[in-house]
Amino acid sequence: MKRVLIILMIALVSSFVCKAQLCYQSPNAPDVQVTVVSGGIMIDIDGGSSMMLFPQGFLSSYMYYASDGVSALFTMDLTSMLLYIGGQTYQYTVVAATTTTPMPGFNYPAVPPSTVPPTYYDNGPSEADRAYYRSEIRQLRYKIRDAERTLRRYERYAERDPSISSMQLVQSQRRLIRTYYDRLEWLESQLY
Repeated sequence: MKRVLIILMIALVSSFVCKAQLCYQSPNAPDVQVTVVSGGIMIDIDGGSSMMLFPQGFLSSYMYYASDGVSALFTMDLTSMLLYIGGQTYQYTVVAATTTTPMPGFNYPAVPPSTVPPTYYDNGPSEADRAYYRSEIRQLRYKIRDAERTLRRYERYAERDPSISSMQLVQSQRRLIRTYYDRLEWLESQLY
């Protein structure tokens, strides 16, 4: 579901911005022009250096782009931007939007709505997500095994010395194991 939302937001933003180049200004930083290109955004700083940033997702109501130590955080309406570059963060506001002329060779006629194939979305996890979940499951199983060994050791200790502190150790270890099993169940449910 998260991927579908990200794709929809990127499509919406790119349809809004693809025909425009947004100019941002900040009182304490050079001017920045932002252009949406295929696969991300191109940031041009004062006509000098330009860099490509790739979408990283959404943080609350912000769009996040990053690449090689440079990151940009846009509001959903694109009126302001936080740019992190060179170890510093600058706050920008949009001042102008200029339309760009279409590039030759990319002026395709509109496709009639009746010929557009239906879009199918895969709401399941990607292979990268599955690999992450498998790795987390493997690590969690090791933790469970270690925690159960520790629990047996605490229980033996509590049998030899039945005190409140030894019983508290046993109870806290059981709670930890229960938490691990809950997390394991959730991770396994994310694989399918």
